[in-house]
Amino acid sequence: MATELRWWWCARPAWMEAARHGAALQAPTLQHLQGASPDVLHEVVVAKDSYETPSWVWSHYVKSEALTVDVHASAFNAVASRYITKADDPWSLDEMHGVGLWLNPAYGSKCKGIEPTLARCVRAVRERGCWLVALLPLYSFKTWFHTYVQHAHEVHYLRDKVAFLNPFMGKQGEYQTPLIVAIWRAGSPSEVPPRWSASPAAPSPSQSAADLLRVRRCRACGKWRLLPRHQATEPAAGAFECSELWDERRASCGAGHVVCSWV
Repeated sequence: MATELRWWWCARPAWMEAARHGAALQAPTLQHLQGASPDVLHEVVVAKDSYETPSWVWSHYVKSEALTVDVHASAFNAVASRYITKADDPWSLDEMHGVGLWLNPAYGSKCKGIEPTLARCVRAVRERGCWLVALLPLYSFKTWFHTYVQHAHEVHYLRDKVAFLNPFMGKQGEYQTPLIVAIWRAGSPSEVPPRWSASPAAPSPSQSAADLLRVRRCRACGKWRLLPRHQATEPAAGAFECSELWDERRASCGAGHVVCSWV
């Protein structure tokens, strides 16, 4: 039986109309879905933790470091086809072996959310053959900085300020704290302080499709799908199918409709 889905919009109806014609979309200020069937994929999103890393930062590292898992993400901002969300089993990360990890952690109140996630990621590096690239604030006064960052293999400082995006709260101003990208290679921690250098990542003069909210409708099953940020290929208008989605959770017509609620 087909799934019925009810939509409530707090954004312009043109957002859906643009999607119907295959256009790339700017993120609406708010959106909410409510499913009327058990055939749904429900995702709880914490709006204040849903800042998205601009593509010019993550795209270089995802490609050059062969990263395949986004450790702290949602369907809205994941930069890899495999990702771990707030609703997932907190021990999901402990099942990762021999994969490249990307981490842009939710900072939380007074940045207390960084250390526990970073600690578990570094443990995956040291014990299970993973490698890690993490975007972090340059907080040299924090314990996690000396415990983990100072034992990374490389640290790249960003030469440009970063303006994070949030599809639920709108565009934010430039983040004033300097940011670094720390890299841990698989195996034992570095015995010498990390090598610091300028990051090769730099802003693009034009907006990337990866910074847009893009929605397509499957021509086979009729379900609406959110194209991941990292999905480079653009399906032709009216030709998209779920199997083309670069998202392991939703790359099938058998996957349920996505229902998002946020707090």
